[in-house]
Amino acid sequence: MLMPVGLLGVFEYAHRHQIKIYYAIGRAVGLTLGAGVGAYVAGRLPDLVLQRVFGVLLALLAFKFLIFPTSTHEGALR
Repeated sequence: MLMPVGLLGVFEYAHRHQIKIYYAIGRAVGLTLGAGVGAYVAGRLPDLVLQRVFGVLLALLAFKFLIFPTSTHEGALR
């Protein structure tokens, strides 16, 4: 699902000239390598370890958002 939806987004942003090609290439390479490495590591971890690592990651993110809230972007729609 991600590939066709992502491509439609890329085409739309490219049509508006809102893509910096070097950043896009870097992100595409990083996402591809990250997905491959992540799948490899996740396939070799026991389910319980994977669940606990994911739970700790979510807890850390929740803590970060509670303690350091992001800006509200109120002027984005003006």
